[in-house]
Amino acid sequence: MMNIFESFLAAKLFRIASPLKKFNPNFDEIRIVSNFNRRPGDPRCGLVMYSGCFVVGAETVVLPFSIAFSGRNGRSTSSLAQFSYFDARLDVRILAFLSVLDFLEATGELPLGSLAAHTNRIVSKRPGCRKEICDSYPEFCERAAKDLPYDMSLEVLGAAA
Repeated sequence: MMNIFESFLAAKLFRIASPLKKFNPNFDEIRIVSNFNRRPGDPRCGLVMYSGCFVVGAETVVLPFSIAFSGRNGRSTSSLAQFSYFDARLDVRILAFLSVLDFLEATGELPLGSLAAHTNRIVSKRPGCRKEICDSYPEFCERAAKDLPYDMSLEVLGAAA
């Protein structure tokens, strides 16, 4: 069974993949398979790559992703170019990228402020539609939280309030 952080990541990535209003994945049948790769002997920016996918039921693998990090000023830093996701559309890639970063920050794999720093990098390089997508991320998270089972949804939405 997935913990609340994994379930929320799943809810976000499933919502991106299927933006139907009444979409309601069965979280009892979903599990995450993931892998953390760290740089040996460097506690400051040890995360080099995080990858994963979700398994639905017994065998169906969906929503594969991976994100690579470089060390910059003692912090793990990534970019859209270092993020792989099964859907290449810009809006989808940005929302998935932010969702994975949000997960890594929430679980303590990245320091607090990492999501904001990466969001600023996305927007500063090419504003316009990228800024609109990044600005819509909090509302997207709220909608995805409502896809979670009721108790988890309340916990996620309560933490956001």
